[in-house]
Amino acid sequence: MNKNAIYFTAAIGFLLSGCGGGGGSGAPTAPAVAPAPPVTVAPVTPVPQLIVVQLNAAVSALYSLPHDFNNTVKSPAGDTYNARVVYSNIVDTNIESLAVKSVDIKRTILKNDAPLQSSSETSFFQLNPYRLVASKSMDNPLYIVASNQVALPTTAKPGDSGAYYDSTTFDSTGKNLILSTAKHTWSLSSESATTVLFCDNSVISIAQISGTTTRADCYQIDTSSNVVSN
Repeated sequence: MNKNAIYFTAAIGFLLSGCGGGGGSGAPTAPAVAPAPPVTVAPVTPVPQLIVVQLNAAVSALYSLPHDFNNTVKSPAGDTYNARVVYSNIVDTNIESLAVKSVDIKRTILKNDAPLQSSSETSFFQLNPYRLVASKSMDNPLYIVASNQVALPTTAKPGDSGAYYDSTTFDSTGKNLILSTAKHTWSLSSESATTVLFCDNSVISIAQISGTTTRADCYQIDTSSNVVSN
């Protein structure tokens, strides 16, 4: 074999070995494609439903219709407390030179089925819209008169609040002595997926004593705008 033929044969062998040789087709192999990374989908967080209640209608119905609420709570110490609130005896009457309705409200607290505390009062109010006018205790001479009333809104949602009324507590219906005064506001807050809390918040100033004290009387309202507990 001449020298040129030897170089040609060697060159062919080199090319074949570089492409895999040994009977391969000699076609280049396509590079492997890396798999696409998995797509992570963030979980969808359900948006809580905003509860809008017919606030004035709910509070009006609370006072103008009979109600009987029972709440039971067990303390960490193992004691069982039962609170009952009864609204009854709703009649038309007059007070503070106004035609009003009145309702008797009795509150009773039991501890392990034994009486712990109770109170009774008659509340005087007007409707369309609801306005507290006065409240008279059945247990003592105390008499409360409301003033500067601001009507509750027709509808409200959690986070809403506003001015409500002022109140003056007298020693009796004779109004001989002022015992305390209070500024009241109302507020609505979320409690659960199906209930909100309507609260009558008061800042109380006691006569001849410096400083104030606060109190909140709250009522649970459901999505149908019914007061279901207090």
